[in-house]
Amino acid sequence: MFETTLLFKTLTILSSQIAIVFGGTYIFITYARKAAKDGISFFGYHFRQSRNIYNQKLDLVPYPVAQTYFPRFMVKSEPEEITENTLLGPKTKIEYKLVEKLVRNAGERTAALREGYKDQGVSNPFQTAMFVSWIVLLFSLPFIQMAGGMLIGMLAFTLLSILFVPLLGTLMLEGDDNDGILAMKLTMLITFFTAVIGLYSGIDFANNVALNSFLFFSLIGLILFEISRSFINISRPQVRGVAFFGIFIFIGFLLVDFNYIVKYSNSGNTWDNAFQIAFQLYLDMINLLLEILEAMGD
Repeated sequence: MFETTLLFKTLTILSSQIAIVFGGTYIFITYARKAAKDGISFFGYHFRQSRNIYNQKLDLVPYPVAQTYFPRFMVKSEPEEITENTLLGPKTKIEYKLVEKLVRNAGERTAALREGYKDQGVSNPFQTAMFVSWIVLLFSLPFIQMAGGMLIGMLAFTLLSILFVPLLGTLMLEGDDNDGILAMKLTMLITFFTAVIGLYSGIDFANNVALNSFLFFSLIGLILFEISRSFINISRPQVRGVAFFGIFIFIGFLLVDFNYIVKYSNSGNTWDNAFQIAFQLYLDMINLLLEILEAMGD
């Protein structure tokens, strides 16, 4: 009977899931562009067609489908001048805060629109359920595969990827969808080169204690940084700087995880090991993509 290599098994699993995520996201953006052209909503959003200020490419600006009942709140962003004390002395910057206004009828809504207020979107319980399901499945997938075997594991993995498509597509539309497509291409290119280095350089990344310790504690730092953004204001240059650091970190994880294929190619050539390695590489690629998007965003 023909015996496949661990590399073949791992890449088969990984490529099938990345094809779903990246291909599905591209189709999602394509349908959003069609919806914008036809003037209809898509996945709970309407779209305004704009142009990228740098390359003049079409850029969709999504806004949620408006609420239709009264009374309701409308919102707008107002500039606020903030002075910070730095080593070079006081520094003034402009930040924007969200202001709400209650409108009780169509006349008050029209007046609020003239003042720059906008309708708030209708919450979409389907989107919320999709996000919660994705989170639960993300953390439980390795255990599902170990308990249910390869078939159940692959079905769950595929469901995870399908659920992630509209989440990633919406995230890209919130920024610049052209940047999103470019970020996917960059992720594929970086992954290819890290695969070549991790598999064929002869460097033992998997057993390098210093490298793995650095990556582990750096990952903890990235997680804490993301949590802190919910509580404190962090400037855009600082966020972009951390995103570039995150790109560097996940390139390191890709090198280590591709090197695991070499490490277990003889003693651990099983579909179960291939699944676990492919899942790690999958997470590396998704996180790398998100860090690239963060670094490219305004």
